[in-house]
Amino acid sequence: MFTCFKKILIRLSLTCITSVSSFAYATSLYATTATEGVLDLSKHALNETESIELRGDWSFYWQQLLTPSEIVTTSSEAGLMKVPSSWNRVSDYTEYSYATYHLEVRLSEIQELGVSFEAVWSASKIWIDGELVAEVGVVHTEDAPPYKPNLKRVTHFFTPKSTNFDIVVQAANFDIFLAGLSQVPKIGTPNAILRDRQKSTAWSLFLVGTLIIMAIYHLALFLLRTKERSTLHFATACLVIALYLLMTSSGVLADVFNYHPNYDIFLRLYNLWMLLIPPTALFVQELFPKRFHRSVSWFVITVTSCLLLTILFLEPRRFVPLSIISQLCLAGINIYSIYVGVRAFRDKTEGAGIFLFGITLALLGATHDMLNAIGIIQSQPIGAVSFLCFIFCQSYLLARKFSNAFSNVERSEREIRQLSQSLAEERDRVMIMNENLEEMVEEKTRDLKSIMNHIQLGIFTIDDDSFAINADYSDFMTDLFEQDQLMNQNAFEVMFNNSSLSNNDISQAASAIACSIGEDDFIFETNAHCLPNEYRHKRSDNKERILEINWNPITNSSSQIDKILVTIRDVTELKHLELEARDKREELDFIAELINIDAESFRRFVLNCKEFMKENTKLLQSSSIKERDLEILKVLFINMHTMKGAARSLYLKRMTDVFHNTEQYYAALQKNPNTKWDLAKMRRDLKEVQKTIEIYETIATNKLGRKIDGEEEIVFSHSQVESFYDNVKQISQQAYLTLPKADVEPIEECKLFIFPILYRSAHDVFEDICSSLPTLAKDLGKANPKIIYDVDGYFLNHAGEDLIRKTFIHILRNSMDHGIETPEERLKFQKSIEGQISIEIRRVGERYFLNYHDDGRGLNLNRIMEVARSQGIIETNATPELNLACDLIFHSGLSTASKVSEVSGRGVGMDAVRSYLNKHGASISIHLLDRQENLAGGYSFFFEIELPKDVFANHPLSDNVAA
Repeated sequence: MFTCFKKILIRLSLTCITSVSSFAYATSLYATTATEGVLDLSKHALNETESIELRGDWSFYWQQLLTPSEIVTTSSEAGLMKVPSSWNRVSDYTEYSYATYHLEVRLSEIQELGVSFEAVWSASKIWIDGELVAEVGVVHTEDAPPYKPNLKRVTHFFTPKSTNFDIVVQAANFDIFLAGLSQVPKIGTPNAILRDRQKSTAWSLFLVGTLIIMAIYHLALFLLRTKERSTLHFATACLVIALYLLMTSSGVLADVFNYHPNYDIFLRLYNLWMLLIPPTALFVQELFPKRFHRSVSWFVITVTSCLLLTILFLEPRRFVPLSIISQLCLAGINIYSIYVGVRAFRDKTEGAGIFLFGITLALLGATHDMLNAIGIIQSQPIGAVSFLCFIFCQSYLLARKFSNAFSNVERSEREIRQLSQSLAEERDRVMIMNENLEEMVEEKTRDLKSIMNHIQLGIFTIDDDSFAINADYSDFMTDLFEQDQLMNQNAFEVMFNNSSLSNNDISQAASAIACSIGEDDFIFETNAHCLPNEYRHKRSDNKERILEINWNPITNSSSQIDKILVTIRDVTELKHLELEARDKREELDFIAELINIDAESFRRFVLNCKEFMKENTKLLQSSSIKERDLEILKVLFINMHTMKGAARSLYLKRMTDVFHNTEQYYAALQKNPNTKWDLAKMRRDLKEVQKTIEIYETIATNKLGRKIDGEEEIVFSHSQVESFYDNVKQISQQAYLTLPKADVEPIEECKLFIFPILYRSAHDVFEDICSSLPTLAKDLGKANPKIIYDVDGYFLNHAGEDLIRKTFIHILRNSMDHGIETPEERLKFQKSIEGQISIEIRRVGERYFLNYHDDGRGLNLNRIMEVARSQGIIETNATPELNLACDLIFHSGLSTASKVSEVSGRGVGMDAVRSYLNKHGASISIHLLDRQENLAGGYSFFFEIELPKDVFANHPLSDNVAA
C-alpha cells in the first residue's frame, strides 16, 4: 500500500511542476513582444479568459522623470529596456537611481481594457492613455524627501480614446537591489485581468490552507507523542511558509483581508521566509540523527537568529543586501540534506528515497525562484509548487513512520494480550498450586529425600566453625565412610581420617572454611586454593578409594556465606579408566613406531639389546662395581650408548629417551670420578631400561604378531614361489616316470605345500565375489538370489582371480539392476520370488569357458535397437539380426536405464567389461537361449567368457594322474 501511494505521490509532484511549466510556456506563447517601445496588438483579438504580458523592449529615459506630454515634446533620445527586468541587471546602470518607461500600445479596435502592475521598485507613478492612474510612494530624483518608497499592486480599467494609447511609468529606487519593472505588467479585458487576479489569489489561498492544515495535523501528532519531535519541526516549517505566502501575496492581503502594508513592513515580512531554515534543518536531523551533525543545526540557528535581528532593527536598505546570506544558508542546508539523504538511501534507511525526492524538488524550486527574484532569469515562480510537493513527500514519510509505529503498537497489543492471557493462565495455575501447596511440598520433599537416599554422591552442608555435618546428608555418605550416624560429627574428621592428606593440608582447609562462613563470597574465592580437590581414602578392608571433593558456598540475600555445600564423589573406577586410556594411547604410540620398522630389523635390535642388558646386569652385580672401577663404568656407558644409537636409528622415541637418561648418569660419573656412585639408582635405571624393552617386545609379539625368539623368517616374492613351483612340477613329472614311487613322494609333498599359496579354488573365488549380493539386493528392493555353481575342480592363480573379480563387478550389478525383477514382478510372471544365477566353467580342449546366466527379464532387444537408432549407432530404418542386436549392449555409451543410479545406468559397464577382458587376452560374447520373447518382453541369454588357459592350474594330484 505504501509503495502504491509513493508512486502516486511522485506522479502528482511531477504533474504539478509540469503544469506550472506548461502554464508559463502557454503564457509566453500568447504574449506579443514589444519592439522598440511599441506593442502591436492590432492583429490580436483580446478574449475574456487570457491576458497579455507587456514584455519586451520599452522606451527608456535614464535619470529622467517625464510625463506623457513631456515625452512627446522632449528632444532627448530614448533608449530601450527589457521588461520584465531590473535596469541594473541588463545594463551598466546603477540600481540606486530613477528613470521613465514608455510603451505605445496599438489595438485593432477600441474596447474596454484593464492593466495590472504587480510591483514597481521602489516608488512609481503610472500614466495610462495620458491619465495619471496610480502613484505608489513618492518618486524623486534624490534619495531624500520627498522620496518615499512603497509597493502596491495597481489595477486600472479604462476605455482608450483611440486604437493607440501610451503607458508611462516613472520609477525611482534608492533602497534595494531590484529596480524598475522587474515584474511584467499585463493587459487584457477587465474579465481577463480579474480572472488572473482571482486565480492568483485562489492559488495562494489554496497553498496557505493546505500548509496550515498540514501544520495543525502534525502539531496534533506532536502533542500526542512529544518524544517524536520531527512532527513539531515539520509543523513549524509548514506554518512558517504558510504565513510567508499569506503576508507576501499582495492579492490575498488586499482582496481578502483588505490590508495594504507599507514598504518597510512588507520587506520585513518578505524576508521572514528565512524562519523556514531552522525547522528544516532540525526536521532532517530528527529523521536521520546518525548522519546529520547537530553542529550544522546549531550553526543554522545562530546565523538565522542574527539575520532576524537585522530585519527587526535595521532599515530595509541595510538588511536586504544581507538576505543573500540566508539564501546561501538555505541552499547549503538543502545540499547537505541531499547528501545526508543519499547516504541514508545507500545504507537502505527506511524513507530515505522519498525524502531525497522531495528535498531535490524543493531545492530546484527554491533555486529557480531565487534566480528569478534577483533577475537572472525571467519565468513563472515554481517554488511554492515544489515546496508543496516537498511537504507532501515529508508528510507521507511521517505518516508511514507513524503507521509503522501504530503497526508495532498493534503487534505489541497482541503480544500483551497473549502475555496477559498467559499470565491469567499462570495465575490460575498458581492458585491451583497454592491450593495444593502442602501436598506439593510434601511431594518435593519426598523427591529430595529419594534423591538423597539413592544418589551416588556424598552430599552434606557445614554451617559453623565446629564443622558439624547437618542432618540432611545423603545416604551414600554412610557407605562411603562406613559409619551409620554422621549427623553433628566433625566433617573434617569423617572425611580425612585414614586419608592421604597431611595434617598441614587438613589444617589449611579447616582455616579456609572457618574464615569464610559469615563473610562475603569473595573471602571464600580468595582461600579456595587451600581446599583439597582430590585425595585417597583407605577403607577398613585396606582398599584405597580416590575421592573427588567440591566445595560450594551458599549465600544469603546480603551475599554473605551461610553454609558450605560439600559434595564427594568416588572416582576410583574413573581414574582407573583414565589410566587404562593413557596406557592405550601409549600403546598406540609404540605400535605406530613399530609399524615403520620391518620385523627382522626389530628382531635383531631386541636380541642385541638383551645381550647388552645381560652384560650390564652382570657388571652391576659384580664386586668391582662397589670399588668404583672406571673400566666397568666405561663398559656400562658404551653398551648403553650403543643401544641408544640403535634405538634412535629405528626412530623408537620412548626407548631412546630412557636409554639417554641412563647413559647421562654414566657420563656424569665418568666426568666427575670423585662423585659418589648411587648403585641403587643405577639398578633402578637398568630395570627401567629392561621394562621398556619388554614393553616394546610384548606389543610387537601380541599386537603385530612378530616373533622375536626362534628362527629367522625368510620372505619370497610371489613370482619366485611361482617359478619354484613350475620347476618342481617339471621335476615331479620326470621323477614320476624314472624314480620309484617312494622317492617321488617328497617332491609331491613339496607341490602340495606350495600349491595353496599360488592357487585358489574357483568355487571359493565365486562365493567370495557373490557375498555382496544380499546387500545389493536389499538396496534395490529385491530378494536375495539363489546361486548355482558348477565350477568344481578348477583352480585360479592370482591373475585369474583378479580378472574375474573386476569383470563380475559389472556383470552382477547389471543382473541385479536390469535383469532380475522385483518380487512382485516375478510373481506376476509366475516365477519364484528370488532370482537364480548360474555360473559354470567348462573346458573344451585347451580352451576354458565361463558361462553366466540369470533367469531375469532378459534382453529387451526392441528397446536396445530403439536407443541405438536415437544415438546414431545404427541407421534409423536398420533392423539387424538378433545376434547383432545383442552385441549392441557392448557399444560405448549405450544404456537402456531410464535413470542413472548408484548401481548402473551410465552406459559404460558392458563396454568396459569387453575392453578389460580383451586387454588381458580374454573375450566375452552373448548367446540367446530362446529366439522368442518371454513374458517380460525380453530374450533369455547367457554370457560366455573365454579365459586364458594360463590363469588355470590343475591340482597336484590330478597332475600325477595325468602323468
